[in-house]
Amino acid sequence: MLDFTSGILGLESHFRVLTTSYLTISPTLIQNYTFLKITEENSAPRMVACHSMPYPYAVFYCHTQKSENKVFKVTLKGENGNRVEAIAVCHMDTSRWSPDHASFSRTWD
Repeated sequence: MLDFTSGILGLESHFRVLTTSYLTISPTLIQNYTFLKITEENSAPRMVACHSMPYPYAVFYCHTQKSENKVFKVTLKGENGNRVEAIAVCHMDTSRWSPDHASFSRTWD
């Protein structure tokens, strides 16, 4: 992951690693969450994002995005009181993405 990121951003780049953190944990992790506040906002013209994949061991899908992006650190509260500090990325221009991109086809309940 570090080699991929360094290869994309360059060996001399100074970058930050951001991750979602559970501030409180109780047994129910799958639940509805309510947005409480934005704790940080950053512009990210070049970024690398890595997503965990559903395997029985640690596997990550990493990709890069070179366009206008905003990265937010947000605080969420779960229905059972769990608090999470999550990372959210807004891609400000998706006009060059394929209409079949997974981001456009997901159905939300």
